[in-house]
Amino acid sequence: SAVNKPVNFSTGVFAGRTIRVELEEIQNAELGRKYARKDKRPLDPPPVVLCRFFEVFRSVSNAESEMDPMQASFGAICHADLFPVPSTNQHPFLLPALPSIRPPSTATVAAHALIPSSAGSGVANQKPDVVAWFGSHAICESDKWTNMLAGGSSVHASIIKYQGRESAMFVFPDLSVRAEGTFVLRFRVSCVFSGPACQGASHPILAECFGRPFEIFPTKGFPGLGASTALTKV
Repeated sequence: SAVNKPVNFSTGVFAGRTIRVELEEIQNAELGRKYARKDKRPLDPPPVVLCRFFEVFRSVSNAESEMDPMQASFGAICHADLFPVPSTNQHPFLLPALPSIRPPSTATVAAHALIPSSAGSGVANQKPDVVAWFGSHAICESDKWTNMLAGGSSVHASIIKYQGRESAMFVFPDLSVRAEGTFVLRFRVSCVFSGPACQGASHPILAECFGRPFEIFPTKGFPGLGASTALTKV
């Protein structure tokens, strides 16, 4: 898979350049109230994903240079997918995107850590569409509950000042979930104004990341909203 790897473009704003994209959830939803027509409370706080673009210079030992976020994010769209995971009362730190072909060992990885899975695993009895592991729980593409999302699940980039610099971010201000339980979001970015040099998808997925788990409560059991975060106030 070319996801999270450099892509050579032949058309559009990236024509003639090789681009690598990184995604990182910098503000995660912690909880939400089950969506209802008369009660459309979004996830709290709203998920925010930082996006960084790098130009890769193949002729210089794959040296990279970070691109101006205003120009590079033109035409970039981030889509959120929803996956159910086993319930947990903790909100643990999720490991970086380290490929894994088998459930992580409890001796080396904390319970409920989320590790994206490399494609084409040969592990016995593993489903062919495993995309990540949540502790020992396999998250499969076929388990996707994206149809249970309400609100904008695809957003354009916004330029926001973050840690002293202008940055491209994807903000999901009105996402809510139509079911109760514990979930994680997967974020994927593509560029609609550029086409890759290789054959295949016209707008390939350039990068993806998983967010931290959050809980969706019934209306009567909802503990209430938290205080606004610094990013939410921007």
